[in-house]
Amino acid sequence: MVLDIDLFRADKGGDPEKMRENQRKRFKDVKLVDLIVEKDNQWRQLRFQLDQLNKLKNSASKEIGEKMKLERKNPPTPKTESPEVESPFQNLSTPQNLENLNSHLQSHSYIDGHTSSHLDLLVHGSVPKPVLSSYPHINRWYHHIIAIQGSIQKKEPVGDDVLPDGLEEIMASMSLTGDQLKPLTVNQIKKVSSMMDKAIVEANKRLDDTEKERNAGLREMGNHLHPSCHVSDNEDENVVERTFGDCVIRKKYSHVDLIHMVEGMDAERGTVTAGGRGYYLLGPMVFLEQALIQLALRILQTKGYIAMGTPFFMRKDIMQDVAQLSQFDDELYKVIGKGSEKAEDKEVDEKYLIATSEQPIAAFHRDEWMKESELPKRYAGLSSCFRQEVGSHGRDTRGIFRVHQFQKVEQFCITSPHDNLSWQMMDEMIGNAEAFYQALNIPYRIVNIVSGALNNAAAKKLDLEAWFPGSGAFRELVSCSNCLDYQSRRLLIRYGQTKKMNATTDYVHMLNATMCATTRVICAILELNQTETGIVIPEVLKPFMPPAYAEEIPFTKPAPIDELEMKKQQKKK
Repeated sequence: MVLDIDLFRADKGGDPEKMRENQRKRFKDVKLVDLIVEKDNQWRQLRFQLDQLNKLKNSASKEIGEKMKLERKNPPTPKTESPEVESPFQNLSTPQNLENLNSHLQSHSYIDGHTSSHLDLLVHGSVPKPVLSSYPHINRWYHHIIAIQGSIQKKEPVGDDVLPDGLEEIMASMSLTGDQLKPLTVNQIKKVSSMMDKAIVEANKRLDDTEKERNAGLREMGNHLHPSCHVSDNEDENVVERTFGDCVIRKKYSHVDLIHMVEGMDAERGTVTAGGRGYYLLGPMVFLEQALIQLALRILQTKGYIAMGTPFFMRKDIMQDVAQLSQFDDELYKVIGKGSEKAEDKEVDEKYLIATSEQPIAAFHRDEWMKESELPKRYAGLSSCFRQEVGSHGRDTRGIFRVHQFQKVEQFCITSPHDNLSWQMMDEMIGNAEAFYQALNIPYRIVNIVSGALNNAAAKKLDLEAWFPGSGAFRELVSCSNCLDYQSRRLLIRYGQTKKMNATTDYVHMLNATMCATTRVICAILELNQTETGIVIPEVLKPFMPPAYAEEIPFTKPAPIDELEMKKQQKKK
């Protein structure tokens, strides 16, 4: 679950109306709360019924044991009348009946044929000992029964399994008690137990189905909004928190023209090879990308971050714990492969390419307890990222700003859930990103994203939007989110020592923030650092660049926009 279910239970201190209000502020379906409450009430009722059935099942087993134990202590005697058990050899007071029994045992091992039963115990008790020497087959059988008496007593005692009138109705109403089992025979109790087995199977299925419906609703609920979030569903109302640098300067070319002018990519061949938005990164842009990665990782390393290269794909069940349902349709690529390395194995394995290293890093501590002394954890994830960009049709189709595959350095931090430590960490993480872009001298603004534009996991999100002077627009380079315990609950990443009896389980808080999505940062550098002759390399990147590009990446081709304008002028002439 992504939210504590007790938040929806009024009797547990929760407030369903507060959850509805949170949905309203996110401009999401309020009826989802009603569905969760309804399904949770059903689940709790089914859980109670199942507990009662299991309790009664245990009582039935105990009652059968008591009755069997009592019978072993008090085996049947010849004088005991039992309407359920009749034998032609019960009355052995006459020589004729003894002869009949002796004749029977000459060809049979036991009274009931070739299998011992309670009939043997019943007849055994009525055989007069003085006559044994006169009847050899009775004598053999008699002493054999003495030897196996204990095992016979463990066998099912004879008894009617027809239930008393009204008992099945009592069971159906879930009002049967242990005391009502006491008058029943063992066979009757076993029949009741068998009926309970079926009821338990059915109740478990209903419980599982109801839990799935409830949890599916919970996964669509949004996280608790931080009070500082501006309530709106219009992103034009995102609140600008602060700015850095000259955010009004204009320059001639956009990154689409500039990357062509430095021969930094081949989109035509990339599209042929990989499809739409495919590209080959070439020459100086490869070095610039590596320089950005090095700078980002080094800055984070000095801040106590552990560098982490992550897997590029994840198992479906793990991805389901870290991604929203909508991402499977709009963002994630599915990869199908063999289930094992054995050639004869035909099983198929389904995995998903990661959209961000946040996803595998979030799963790094899955199903663990994290001690207070271990926290906070700071990770600098480096990975390729793969996104379908469904819904982006027609947007940024040229250049490398919005592509299906790119490199990214990601901040991912884990904190204690107490003392506002995760909110302090959020300030630290956005501060790290700002330090990176200030070092590159990229103008930007920090915006507080409106409530209606947040994904389900984020309690608050700050974006760093760089100023692109060639495009004349702010473009997102960084997204920093505090997800509180929304992700850790589903991943079972718990806080503190192993849970003690009756103690509440706390879950760690998890945060993520972009440090450097390389293709986008390259676009910003191209626009900001363009001159008449090329692209000036930012001072902090020079140590990471080869000598040929240490100062400037020269233009080697004309701008496509200039070529287009020239063709228009020639047509007019």
